[in-house]
Amino acid sequence: MQTDRFARFGIFGGGVFFTVVGLANPFFTLYAAELGASTLAIGLLVTLRAVLPIVIAMPAGQLIDTVGPMRMLSLGSGCLLASLLCTVLAQGIPLLAISQVLLGVAIIVSASSLQVLVAKGARDKRNDAIKRYSMWMSGGGMVGPLIGGVIATLFEVPLDGYRAAFVASSVATGVFLAAVLYLARRYAHSPAEGGPAVREVLSARGVLDSYKRGIDLTSHRPVQFGLIGTFLIMYIQALYMSFLPLF
Repeated sequence: MQTDRFARFGIFGGGVFFTVVGLANPFFTLYAAELGASTLAIGLLVTLRAVLPIVIAMPAGQLIDTVGPMRMLSLGSGCLLASLLCTVLAQGIPLLAISQVLLGVAIIVSASSLQVLVAKGARDKRNDAIKRYSMWMSGGGMVGPLIGGVIATLFEVPLDGYRAAFVASSVATGVFLAAVLYLARRYAHSPAEGGPAVREVLSARGVLDSYKRGIDLTSHRPVQFGLIGTFLIMYIQALYMSFLPLF
């Protein structure tokens, strides 16, 4: 079945995607510091990673329903590749800033698309697929930094080692993007009947309506608890992951 096949790809893709992100993330602050960025500048750069996701998070979910998870995964993977290439070519703050904006888009779009791929199918298969996806995602986050560390230690000059890690991430992402584009042509997506068109979702009114519906959900106590808990977890994780390498 197509659903099972693409669910398996979503599980595998989650492992690959988070391996690449895990490979690149720990070395970004060190790389930025080597390029002359101050601690304050690094904090601002990492903050840029969350700017666009705040704006596009709700519309991204609607776009997945409209154009399908594989096409959106292609977009997210393309943004990840562009982010990594900007980092490789960076000689200062401007390209590093662009890379973080693109990385934020890549993570929110790709992670959401992969979750949709995995969550299709019968209940038992869906639950099993979600468990396996979580395991592959965690495994990727564990293996990625190890691979990056091995690559970086092969070079005497730290800056060259960090750049080599980003080059390796770029190559892996390019291969993954090619696979996604190939499979996207074979993914049959049926948009929800009566759903909004892409232009409507991306319009200012469409974005505003998405957030109005999202804000309405915050009237429920479980949603409030989930949002506060998620905020605290993501805040601690971002602070820890961004500045631990410098410490």
